Amino acid sequence: MTTGKTINQPASVEYTQVQSMYPPTPLVGVAILVARDGAVLLVKRAFPPNAGRWSLPGGHVELGEPLKEAARREVAEECGIDVEVGELLDV
Repeated sequence: MTTGKTINQPASVEYTQVQSMYPPTPLVGVAILVARDGAVLLVKRAFPPNAGRWSLPGGHVELGEPLKEAARREVAEECGIDVEVGELLDV
């Protein structure tokens, strides 16, 4: 939602305050590329954002959780399979 709000500036300058819903601290997430025999595992998202769209399995990293463990856990939770986590592809 966008609301116009004038801040104490010269009359010719008006700023717009954009209100968004953000968590109080940044959240870290993982997405996992699971490939076998030339195929890639995709999941259909059940919740926003992008509910109903296809994506790589993934989710939030728990506080103190190593990225590889988070990746393995997310695939197990979303797909019910155990995977061996390889190298980090990108940040």
